[in-house]
Amino acid sequence: MAPLGPDVAAIQECAQPALPSGGRSVAWFGNNPAHGVAVVATPPFTVSRGPVSSALDHTAFPAVITGPVSFNVLAIWALPRPSYVRAILHALELYADFLLSAPSVVVGDFNCFPEWCGKAPSKAHVELARRLRDDFSLISSYHAAPGYAPSAADSPTYFFRWDGSQPFHIDYCFIPAQWRPAIRSVHVAPFDEKHWRSDHRPVIVELDLSGGLG
Repeated sequence: MAPLGPDVAAIQECAQPALPSGGRSVAWFGNNPAHGVAVVATPPFTVSRGPVSSALDHTAFPAVITGPVSFNVLAIWALPRPSYVRAILHALELYADFLLSAPSVVVGDFNCFPEWCGKAPSKAHVELARRLRDDFSLISSYHAAPGYAPSAADSPTYFFRWDGSQPFHIDYCFIPAQWRPAIRSVHVAPFDEKHWRSDHRPVIVELDLSGGLG
């Protein structure tokens, strides 16, 4: 995270942090101190835990960001219970009121992608994309970024077991559709960038919300 200096970050598979430093605030979620999900905010932003549902023991974690622009975050680390996509669909049902109560971002490791080896998208993945769009008015920042070419292959965000020959795009940042004009850039770090100790690469979304939420 340090090389990027983000205002807000969602980090999966991370250990429970020590006391925040550098003015940062952290909302950490998990049962295993060595393995959880963190939402981190840097001044002038702060983060606090949202209302965690006891009906879902993993996959999605709510946080509230307060600052020059305030919004909700649902941080995703999807586990296959019963499948990755259906776990996220279940999370959207449980956190619907939370997501609709304020401008919201759904971000993280979805562990799923629309197509596999040229096959048609799964019905569950089509349903997930539809619900995010129609029920919550959310768009994928990557696919809405200036200059995005639908004919080009999506930049991989994950390399299975650190293998450059097994790339997948499974990490997403869904933002309110009304923020589309505020997208300045979306960047995925390449496989050979040396900062990262993970088989995932960060999806870096730059927004200019200085004019408000529009």
